[in-house]
Order: sequence, then C-alpha cells, then structure tokens
Amino acid sequence: MVVATTFASSRTLASVFHTPGCPFYSRQLPLTELTGKTILQAKICVSCLKKEVHFLSSEAFCDDMEMRCHGENFEVEQVPQQLLSKLTNDYGSFSLFVDDLLFFSCNQASPGRTWVVFDGEKISIMNLPSNTVPLVYGLWPLALINMSERYLCDEILALSTQAESTTHASSQSVQRPFWSRAARNPFSMKSASRHYLSPLSAVCIEDGDERLDKIRTNVAKKSVNSMRWSFVNNQLIEATNYFSSPGRRTARSEFRAKQEKELSLLALRNYKEHTDTIKGLSDATDTAHSISANTLKHSDNSHGVNNHSKGLNLNGRAAEVEGNYHDFETSEAKRKDTNKISASSEERKEESDQERVPSFISSENANANTTTQYDSPDPKTIQHADGSWEYQYQNGDRTFLRTDGTKVFQTEGVTTTVRTDGSTLFEYPNGSSILDRFDGIRITTYPDGTSKEENTCS
Repeated sequence: MVVATTFASSRTLASVFHTPGCPFYSRQLPLTELTGKTILQAKICVSCLKKEVHFLSSEAFCDDMEMRCHGENFEVEQVPQQLLSKLTNDYGSFSLFVDDLLFFSCNQASPGRTWVVFDGEKISIMNLPSNTVPLVYGLWPLALINMSERYLCDEILALSTQAESTTHASSQSVQRPFWSRAARNPFSMKSASRHYLSPLSAVCIEDGDERLDKIRTNVAKKSVNSMRWSFVNNQLIEATNYFSSPGRRTARSEFRAKQEKELSLLALRNYKEHTDTIKGLSDATDTAHSISANTLKHSDNSHGVNNHSKGLNLNGRAAEVEGNYHDFETSEAKRKDTNKISASSEERKEESDQERVPSFISSENANANTTTQYDSPDPKTIQHADGSWEYQYQNGDRTFLRTDGTKVFQTEGVTTTVRTDGSTLFEYPNGSSILDRFDGIRITTYPDGTSKEENTCS
C-alpha cells in the first residue's frame, strides 16, 4: 500500500488537478470520516485521498517496524553470526558500523528516522525525514532509529526534571538569609545552579552534558542498545532471498518494459498531435490557395464572356447599319447584293452564337470543378483489408496507420515511420535515412551505403 500510493499519483498528469470542493485538499475532514458520510464520496479528490492513505500507511509501517526492531527490556542482545559477517565485510567491524549508525543518527538535517537498509548487495545507512519509508526507493528496511521530535523532547524533559529535583534538594540543604530573594523564592533562576534546565533552555546551554548533540547521542545509544539483532538478521535473510529470486527479475523486466512502452506511446501521441496540427495548417493553406486560384480563373472566364458578348452586339449593329446604308444608297438593281451581305451577316451571327455556347459551357465546368474541389473531404480515408488505415491529402501527402500501431507519414521530401517501441525512422528520396532509437542511439545511413552510429543522450 505504501509503494502503490506513492507512485500511483505521479503516473498520470490528471493527478495534479484536484476536484472542486474536495474536503481533504482543504484539510477540513480527517480520513476517518470517509466512511461516515456518503455524501462526500462524490467530491473526494483521488490525489488527496492517495496522499492521506500513503501518510497513514507509512506512519503505521514505521511504528510497527520500530516495535519489532527494539525490545522492551533494554538489554544488549548478541549479534547473530550471519549478520556479523555481513557487517564485517561491508564496514570492517561491528564497532565501526555502530559508530557510523550513531554518526548518521546525530547529524540529521531534519528530525526523522535513521534506517539500516539492504539494496541487494550491501548494507547501507540513510536518513529520511518524517515518516518516509525506504520501500519507495526500492530498498529493504532492516532496522531503524527514531530521532523524531517526540524522543528528543522526552529526553529533554527527563533531563529537565532531573535537574530540577537536584536543584530543589540542594536549595533545601543550603540556608539562605530570610531577607534574601533566594529565601523567598527557592526555585528562582538566581538560586539555581548553572546546570538547571527547563524544556526551553536545554538546547541553549553551550556547555555541560545537556547540549543538543549530547541529547541526540543519548537517544541514539538507547536505541542501539535495545536493538533486537535477531530481528535484523531475519530481515537480512528475507531481503537476500527476495533480491536473488527469479520472480523479482521477471517482474522487474516486465515492469521496465511496460514503463518503456507507456513512455513511447506518450511520445508517439505527442508527436501525432504536433504532426496533425502542422498538416492541418498546411492543408488549410493549400485549400485556400486552390479556392483563390479557381475563383480567379472563374472571374477571368466571366470577364472574357462579357467582352465577347459585347463584341457580338457591336458586330451585329454595324452590319445592320451597313445594310440600311446600302439600301438607302443603292437602287433596285443592287438589292441582290444587299441580300448577300445580309446572308453573310446572318452566317457570322450563327458562328458567333456557336462560339458563345462553348464559352458558357467551359465557364460552367470551371464552376463545377471549383465546387467539387471545395466540397471534397480532406483527408480521404481508406480502410484496407488487413485493418490498416490510409489518409490521402489534397497536397499529395499520405498517412498510414498500421494494425501494430506503427504510423507512416509520407510527404514529398521525407517519409517518417514512428514505431510503437519509441524509435523513429526518417527516409529521404536520395536513399539516405536516419533512425532514432528509443535508447538514444542515432543511426545515420548515407546514399553510398555507409552508416554512422552516435549517442544523442550524451
């Protein structure tokens, strides 16, 4: 439960967002009231709930570990031979290990616990603040020394009570003048000795055995003297069996493979989103350019048709004026020539009408092409028989989505293949290619067939 609630909240990005009105986020309700009020279950923030569960489970684990690790009789227990040999190999001797344990316990940056842990190869000592458990770092806890404020304050209070009783006894034995302040108030600071302690002044004394480092040393020594080394030895045996078990290796490799797959899929999703955005902008630009070109062509055709119609009207009117002029000037003998001219003008008018019809037809075809290109879907989606998908764009680009999750983005200048393992392959028309593997290795292949391998992470 400790490990699950530690890493579960950091696996998803949604865990950083809190539900509005969450009672645990505002620290208004304790965790014990969760089962008492069913109305609040709809408002509980999962991230805050995991945080509260992790805190309580860590606190319970630390208390249980401390109770099992230390005895109640405060008698020095003999160290088992297996644990003694392991400590001798790692630290040189058992006394050096105890010295390091006391040194770590007395020099903590913040009040917490000093842990003796096993990482699969050697025994180490580490300081963790508050109730943080080594399990979250993949370490097996063997023993602990509690150096929190509770034990330090208890030691300070014990020393203060002892010093107060000693001062009171000494003040009773010494007779002070009745008129002096010491006689009126035997517990005043003036009548007390220089070693008199109070809970607030104990850490401020610069000399004597009651300094803070001495208090920490006393607390650490008491914990080491009451240590149950048989329990520590059993923990070491269990930890050794756990780290050497084949099931752990299999579970660890599967967990790493799962983590790598999730990270590669996340990178693939981000790459797809950026690629779709870029393609969307490119397609919008190409569509706008196509529409503007067709509109310009349509306007040019319309302008040509209008000019041609005006030309036809002017030609017909000129022929009519010319015929009237000849009718007015000539006589009956020249009426046949006038009929010939009228017939020729009619033929020219019919030819002009025939030329006008193809112009209007071409204009209508241009309008139809513009409408078809504007209304056609982009991209065009095609599903193949094997279950893969293909997306065809108007600018000539194509995207392939295969059944195994591989995506291929094919453009005019480069073909990009994104695989599910996190590797990316860039292929160029000149025969060169670049392969970026998920482990940070880049393999560049040149057109002549030579290749170069480099590490991009370093």
